[in-house]
Amino acid sequence: MTIARSKTVWIASALLGVLAIILAQAIPDPAYGSAAGVLAICCIATSLGLAFGAGWARYFSQALLSVIVGAWFWVLFTYSIPNWLHSDVLSSVLSLLPGGALVAICLGVLIALRRHFRSHAL
Repeated sequence: MTIARSKTVWIASALLGVLAIILAQAIPDPAYGSAAGVLAICCIATSLGLAFGAGWARYFSQALLSVIVGAWFWVLFTYSIPNWLHSDVLSSVLSLLPGGALVAICLGVLIALRRHFRSHAL
């Protein structure tokens, strides 16, 4: 294993580390704690794998980010929409912004990694 030299991989690795910290804050929640803990550990492992150039980290990062985005949409449609979060629509939309930012970051990292690895595969 060699240390990655690409800025894209380092940024993706750092964002996965930040994502692990965000997920770790949900661990005390009894409803999502175990899932958040597993995802946080997977984010740390993937982040280290990308930083050190492990071949498995490429595919695992894509799968992990897809699971996180899918889980956010599942929670949104399962819990938030039927029991709309607040009585005011503007407050409900504003409360969804952090999750939307999480999805945007995950999709951005996913697209950047796919482009990076695709350009190096040719």
